[in-house]
Formats: sequence, structure tokens, C-alpha cells
Amino acid sequence: MIKIKPGDRVPADIRVLKLETSLLKVDQSILTGEVNPINKDENPIIQKEINEIQSKTNMLFSGTLVSNGSTIGVVANIGIYLNIHFLYIKEIIFP
Repeated sequence: MIKIKPGDRVPADIRVLKLETSLLKVDQSILTGEVNPINKDENPIIQKEINEIQSKTNMLFSGTLVSNGSTIGVVANIGIYLNIHFLYIKEIIFP
């Protein structure tokens, strides 16, 4: 388990377990190109397969920056299993 707070760079892909503040916003621009921070929550995702990172509201991704709020989460992916790694491979193999 890991605690994430404002200003932290997310060290791994993390599933949000509990928000410690009423709002959690993360700058995902390195993954998605979005200019505004994204709201995150602790709600489980119902759909079986979600391919878009933007739809994964209960996940924090390695390398992104927490701009507001704090949370407790559990590490979901590390190393070659990180979402940023898959995006990189996808760009190299399937440009």
C-alpha cells in the first residue's frame, strides 16, 4: 500500500483504495495529452474491458503528477507491465 499526496509523481500504476480528501486530481498529460488534470475516485469500474486510460478513473498511472488531493492505494503494475510502457510499445510497433 502506498500514500499519494499533492506534488507526488506516481511511482507505479496504483489502484485507488481510499480518498483521503474530497477531491483527487492527476495530471495525465504525459499519457493522454490532456491539458487539464483528471478527477480520480475510488469507485470500481464495472466494464470488463476498458481500453482508454481516460476511463480508468480509479487508477493512477506511473509518471503522472498528483495536482490536488491525497489517497491511499495499492500497487497494481510495475516494470514492463506499466501502462506507460504499453503505450510506448504500441507507438513503436504500431505507429
